[in-house]
Order: sequence, then structure tokens, then C-alpha cells
Amino acid sequence: APSAPVKTLLGYRSPTLDAPPQPSPVAPRTFPSVAPPVFNRERFVSFALFPAGHTQVPTSVTVTASTPDGPLEVQLPITEDEILSGDIAHRLAARTAIREFEDSASGSGPVSKSEAKALALNSRLASSQTSFVAVRSDSAGPHTLSPKDLDESADMAALRAEE
Repeated sequence: APSAPVKTLLGYRSPTLDAPPQPSPVAPRTFPSVAPPVFNRERFVSFALFPAGHTQVPTSVTVTASTPDGPLEVQLPITEDEILSGDIAHRLAARTAIREFEDSASGSGPVSKSEAKALALNSRLASSQTSFVAVRSDSAGPHTLSPKDLDESADMAALRAEE
């Protein structure tokens, strides 16, 4: 018969030890991923992109810094009136992440090519991976371009570039 696991008296029936493990919160990704040096009376803006499906609003942000006098830390509370509505902050965060991708020479930064493309499309931003074309809708209704139309227009642009 299999033997039962041996329990110790230390922490036996402790609510923290007997409770099912809680999923660890996924930390948001901050951009720029590496903060530049910030000196007294200077301003620095950083953005956090939370994972998809994240609905819990943080109640504070902890800012840490390395100084010649040692590490410094401050915890800043987030109040309801400081939370922005709309999508401008999301677009600024996406733009900062995309810029970090575009600035990385080897593409080895914290944002991959597919992530940069998805951020640009979801945030309606032009980037090195995306572009947007204005299309005039005629009286018959909007015209949808087929992949063949796009290939032909790319061929025409290449011919014009050769001239």
C-alpha cells in the first residue's frame, strides 16, 4: 500500500499553506523597456501595456531608481479621477512600443515584428510594418480592393520607382 505523505507540525493546517495556489498576476509590459537617466526637475513618461483580458485597475504604481546614494523607491497611488477614458493613452503606449521595435537594429528588442504590426493595426497607427490608404467611396458605394488589385498597384509603384 502506498504510504501517505509525511506532514510536519510547522504550518500544519495553516490557511496560507492549505489554500489552493492563486494564479500569479501577470505584470504589465512597460515602454520604454529601459528608462533613460532622469535627473532632478526632469520629466519622464512611461507606459504600461496590460495583457489581453486584464480588467483589474491597479491601485498604485511603484517607481524605483538607482542613485549614487543607493536605491530609492516611491509608491504612487492611483485614484479614480486620474484614470483616462478613451483610447489616447493606449495609442501612446502602442506608439512607444512600436518606436522601440523600429529603433532596435536587429529586431531583438522587447517587441517582435508581429507584435509591432498587431499594435499598429489595433491602435490605427502608421508604422514601418503598416500603412493606411485613404479611399474615396463613390456614389455606388464603397469599393473593396481584392488582393489582385493590391498586387497590380504594387507592380505599378515599382515601375514608377524604376523610371
